Amino acid sequence: MRSPEVATAVQDRLIERACEVLEADERVLACWLEGSFGRGTADAWSDVDLHVAVSDANWSAFRREAREILKRIGDVLAYGEVPFPWGTQLILTTLSGPARLDFYIERRERISEALRLDQHRLMFDRGGVELSLKVTHDIEPLIRARLQELTQTFFFGGMWPARLAGRGEWGTLFANGLIVVYQFLVPALLIQDSPQHFFRPHFHNERWLSPERRSQVDGLVAAVGRAFEGMEKGEPSRQAVFSAYETLLSTVWREFRAACEEHGVEYPEAAELETRAYLGRELGMFADE
Repeated sequence: MRSPEVATAVQDRLIERACEVLEADERVLACWLEGSFGRGTADAWSDVDLHVAVSDANWSAFRREAREILKRIGDVLAYGEVPFPWGTQLILTTLSGPARLDFYIERRERISEALRLDQHRLMFDRGGVELSLKVTHDIEPLIRARLQELTQTFFFGGMWPARLAGRGEWGTLFANGLIVVYQFLVPALLIQDSPQHFFRPHFHNERWLSPERRSQVDGLVAAVGRAFEGMEKGEPSRQAVFSAYETLLSTVWREFRAACEEHGVEYPEAAELETRAYLGRELGMFADE
């Protein structure tokens, strides 16, 4: 296994080649790095977050050609696309090396609307773009909106433990417990302690937790793992599983409530009470409360 201190040679070669290809395309007005390579904190496992600015007149055609452009940078092993509301298309790519390239195609005319949490590292600029690359300092409205979305999504899935246990789908219930930890609990903790990291991708964000918080999360994960021992023989101990889920859900509810109070978001108390009552009826959970 490579040490994180190992030089990022694979990514550095990718960045150099990408800049050669993109600078040769006159439609690209500017190219810069964000994320860990923009901050200067990259390690051997870091993704490359590469941004380009393209005028509105060329944006649609450039986006359609993105896959072919990426093939000129390297052999494409995997590919996906995600749109952002401020006029940016993210191309998620794994290139031969292997190396992860997150390729952001931004509309020049809407550069100033983008959410930017990190300092950038400019590679080239022939369109006066850099003046518009400002870190977003007032993220409070975004935090509130995202927190509302997270709590609603969490309670939308509140019936899953009963459904999965009732059907004996123990492997899926185990996976659901881990998803609850990293997709909901970790963001709820980060929004209280390190809001600037709240928007990091799930399954990449636990490293931003404090040592105390990380120990708390790791302890919950270990407890969930122990609860499902015996699953490979047909069925784990229901008492152990439901006890672990009680602790997990109670922790998530508590941390979501604290995050909502801190940021002035209404916590869905009715949804929590309904979920508690439902899991109590179906699985006998929360009987001591």
